[in-house]
Amino acid sequence: MLSATLLEGIGYLHEGLTSIEREVVSQLFEAGWIQMMGHASRPLLDNSEVVVGVIDNKQDAVEYLTWTFMYRRLTQNPNYYNLQGVSQ
Repeated sequence: MLSATLLEGIGYLHEGLTSIEREVVSQLFEAGWIQMMGHASRPLLDNSEVVVGVIDNKQDAVEYLTWTFMYRRLTQNPNYYNLQGVSQ
């Protein structure tokens, strides 16, 4: 399952992964090759965007979110997500 999601550019971390799998996912994320789903903000363990300073304020957060898979899904199918005032 992990290899399939990584091929699509999406990674995840959870306790069921081996230490090697966690390391691979972390390195791919830090290199910018994948996006994380459910990425916990554990400052001593994870290098999340806020902790490492990628997101420093509200505007940074908005700009960062425009690059996420979820944003792309929202903008391509706003009716599915019941978004109002959005045109395709």
